[in-house]
Amino acid sequence: QELLKAVEGDIIEIAENKRLSLGKTISLSTHKMLFIAAGAFNGILKEFERIKLNDSNVFVQTKDFDPKNIANKDYFYIRDAIVNFGIIPELLGRMGIIVLFRTLNREDFIKILLGPDSKVKQYIDMLAMYKIDVEVTSQVIELIAYYTEKLRLGARGMDYLIHLLFKDITFSIKNDKSTQKFVIDNDYAESIIQKPLTSILSSNVN
Repeated sequence: QELLKAVEGDIIEIAENKRLSLGKTISLSTHKMLFIAAGAFNGILKEFERIKLNDSNVFVQTKDFDPKNIANKDYFYIRDAIVNFGIIPELLGRMGIIVLFRTLNREDFIKILLGPDSKVKQYIDMLAMYKIDVEVTSQVIELIAYYTEKLRLGARGMDYLIHLLFKDITFSIKNDKSTQKFVIDNDYAESIIQKPLTSILSSNVN
């Protein structure tokens, strides 16, 4: 109930000391606050299809789903699908706008990997501080993006693959002042990530 009051714009009381159930409280007005809630609902489009099919006998193909093609009336089907995933209607009703995002594809993952804040660049810059020069080939970037899309790991899961590639190099840091050179090529990347990927693939099959 406190969350509902906060989202709809009200004055709520917040405990000054969270460890104490009783004590001084601080009054906080949420009238001018913007609340943004986000989540990943695996399979929500299938639920959307089911609801719309049962309601209007119109089957919606979502293989090439594009959120921009959702009609205004379909907002209610999406809303019901989210409720079926466990979000209470009282909370969802206070969220006036629902925005859908398409699933990231291989091209998106490549852009992330080549971006200025990518984990790859962070590892390279960090290792450069220890005089370790690391080169990652373009084939490896494409390989990471390929497996991320194929296994539906998402951007966070992709970070795990990057960690695997740099783990051994990170633990090979020496205290001497000599410069070390490493090249992460396609063969090396395949050999490093193949074992954990095999376990992931087998679990998905089961």
